[in-house]
Amino acid sequence: MKRFQALLLIAVMIITMLPGAAAGQEKGIEVYFKGSQISFDVAPSITNGRTMVPMRAIFETLGYIVDWDGSTEAITAQKGDSSIMLTVGSSTASAGGKNITLDAPPVIDNGRVLVPLRFVSESAGYDVLWDGDNRKVYIEPRNPDEYDSVQEDVSIAAGVGDSVLYLDYDKDYKTDIYLTKFGGNTSVKIIDGAEAYNVSTAKGTMLFAPHLYNILRYEDGKAYVSSADVTYDVDLKAKSKEITQYSGMWGQKIFGNYMYYEKDGLCRRDLSTGKDEDLCSIDKILYQYTVSGDMIYYTEGMLEKDTYLYQYDIKNKQKKMITVLKEQGGVQAYKGYMYFEDGGKLFRLDPKDNGIMQVSAEGATVSIFEILNDTIFYKYKNQLNRAPLDFSYAVKISDQNVYSWSVVGNHIFYDNDEEKTFMMRTDGSENVMLRKSGRSYVEPDGSPVDDMPGLEVSKQPEQDIG
Repeated sequence: MKRFQALLLIAVMIITMLPGAAAGQEKGIEVYFKGSQISFDVAPSITNGRTMVPMRAIFETLGYIVDWDGSTEAITAQKGDSSIMLTVGSSTASAGGKNITLDAPPVIDNGRVLVPLRFVSESAGYDVLWDGDNRKVYIEPRNPDEYDSVQEDVSIAAGVGDSVLYLDYDKDYKTDIYLTKFGGNTSVKIIDGAEAYNVSTAKGTMLFAPHLYNILRYEDGKAYVSSADVTYDVDLKAKSKEITQYSGMWGQKIFGNYMYYEKDGLCRRDLSTGKDEDLCSIDKILYQYTVSGDMIYYTEGMLEKDTYLYQYDIKNKQKKMITVLKEQGGVQAYKGYMYFEDGGKLFRLDPKDNGIMQVSAEGATVSIFEILNDTIFYKYKNQLNRAPLDFSYAVKISDQNVYSWSVVGNHIFYDNDEEKTFMMRTDGSENVMLRKSGRSYVEPDGSPVDDMPGLEVSKQPEQDIG
């Protein structure tokens, strides 16, 4: 018995002396591409805060043909017109013909060439998401520059082509509307002192969700802009606005060729003919609504009382109560389904049978969401997160407290709690401060102002490995 105890003690001592045993062995890094785990013959490692992976496995997963020149240790990957070139030990790489400085150059480990995962994946046109708590990396398709989402409540920017309109407070807490371009370093004030803060998009249009001031449509340099219950025609190029015949409308939104609004009930106007049509009555307070085909989904209720989710069939003029909600939350139509938030959880409704299923994972709290490119962007504890539609994982993409925000193509515009406006990629990288509250880059006549700051770009911090 004593001999057994002695052997057991020796075994325990040997185990505790092994590297990492005392503090607990650190979990290896897992890499996923479009939800499927990538298998590597050499485990991913970390160099200078960057995840390094075997070159052939990552390039072939992304659809590239890889050429290795052993004499120069040069790597060339080709996929159609896209080319990526790296060299072992060199901090200079090339993607799309542009030279880029790497934080971690390629290395050779156990007979395999390891390359920086983030650089390769982003050069190939993908987002890279790092889940530090679980040591997992997710490579996902990047949002295309197609503005077909509808952010109906809290957002601050929207775009067409390479142009983006965004809102920001001035020093008197009036909200100005600015025009900028991706890759540019100046912003031009379009509308001065608008009393609003919300912006959202609809396919082929610009839709600024209402507070007191909103833009309903933006096409060919013109916009429909409403202030309270009056609507204006605005020529963005001439920076002028004129009052129109529209009045008495509230909660305006554009879906397709119709402008929907509330005026003694939900109504809509054909933008081609100007003809108005009464749709359904609103017995209480209208909170949120969205349109999907011939169906309108909306929530109504009374303050501090029950909120109800309704469906209205435009064609058959039938109104139906779907369910009682714990609280009023966002609603959005996406790919034939209607998504809504209730009590911090995200649900999906199938219009075919009005069946409801919970989408968000157990334990996840969803507050203010937007769906774009099969990705759910949402706030949790005032910070931005993203998850795929099946909520198989969720990743925080911003450490800042976010007040209002909007997804525009593959960028997110947001205001933080210090009243500064930022633009970042949808994976949280390339964070750029656009404006400091109360400071204009360019006056309406195009002249620069004295306190015009340069754009401030922050790289992914080293702790955000990827």
